Amino acid sequence: MGKIVTPFIVDHDPVKIGRDPSIHK
Repeated sequence: MGKIVTPFIVDHDPVKIGRDPSIHK
């Protein structure tokens, strides 16, 4: 579960979301 939580938080990053809207599905 830790593996899923780590990437999940990173994808929620405003910088990543702004760069890749697809991740903010």
